[in-house]
Amino acid sequence: MATPNGYPAVLAACPNLQVKLDDAWTTGMTPTEHMPEAEFLTNAGNNRGIKQLIVPGNGKVRTVEVTYKRRLLEENVDADQPNPNCTATDKYGNNTASYTIDPAVNFQANRLININDDRLACVDAFEGAVAELVDVMDRRVATQIATQSVALAGGWGSEVPSTTGTITDGVVKNGVFYQLAFNATTGVPMPKVWPRLRNALDDSGFPNDVAIFGGNTLREYFQLLAAGCCTNDGIDLSEIMAQYGYAAMKDKRVASALSSQDSYIVIAPGALQVLNYSRAEGKPMWGELLGGGAGSNYFMTTVRSPRLGLTYDLNAKDDCGNLHIALTATTKTIGLPNDLYVEPVASGSGATDGDEFYGVTGVVKGKLILS
Repeated sequence: MATPNGYPAVLAACPNLQVKLDDAWTTGMTPTEHMPEAEFLTNAGNNRGIKQLIVPGNGKVRTVEVTYKRRLLEENVDADQPNPNCTATDKYGNNTASYTIDPAVNFQANRLININDDRLACVDAFEGAVAELVDVMDRRVATQIATQSVALAGGWGSEVPSTTGTITDGVVKNGVFYQLAFNATTGVPMPKVWPRLRNALDDSGFPNDVAIFGGNTLREYFQLLAAGCCTNDGIDLSEIMAQYGYAAMKDKRVASALSSQDSYIVIAPGALQVLNYSRAEGKPMWGELLGGGAGSNYFMTTVRSPRLGLTYDLNAKDDCGNLHIALTATTKTIGLPNDLYVEPVASGSGATDGDEFYGVTGVVKGKLILS
């Protein structure tokens, strides 16, 4: 149909019919990328007060100094002393540890959207833009958490068997607890692996409830145990496991940080904390303040990750039809001091046997040996 001056009477159709895959085809393939360690550490049950102490600030490096006292050694107890004793001579001070978070050390994801993108692509270019940025940020932060967690692993208690030579089943070497995982002939899990790990944790002062994260070997081992594979050997490993609190999960990021599918880390609840700084928290909609009202073309606010519960800074600017969106995460994983317990001193006037838990931080490394 002709129109005055040759203008078309209808809008041009999209070159091809476009529809979202989820609307046109139910695939059941919505990806769920597992990040169990990050979810464990950011869970409310693992958080402690230091997170709230360190993160407030005005964009500068934040430092908090925490104090702690080491537990006394048995050798500090004297025998056969007068009672009552009216003169005390032993004085004990405290130790300090500093934790910092630098707002300049962060991750950022951004997206540029043009007002014409909707017309060109025949879809809503704005829909889900922030959610996409939050999703990729969660994954990047989870990788950071895994890398920093592995670096914060401490030692095992002195009661845990150790070796400087050939690795045998259930010993510590170079700070790693080694166990023979499977029978090389039958493929059946070795019966003593879990009890020996549990005993080593007990001898290192770990609580009953622990979280274990590792690679494919760890997952396969515990899957076979849960299936009761070894009852024909006279040992019901499923029942043994039920007597102790634990959660064992594959985390590909932890496996990558350990550079091994056979290795794992064990974390006691509360031993690691994820610090989370926000520059925009408490300053919602900065654009209205800086730009003079609702007509401002800029705003800065916070977005909370629905999966990890972390706070990310979101800023956006409308530049004459170009919408600039940036999401920034400032996070850091910290652990307990390495000198939480008294260090052994071999000789001299201050010689001491030290604390059996010296070097224990509530995070340890292990490895399942494959024969």
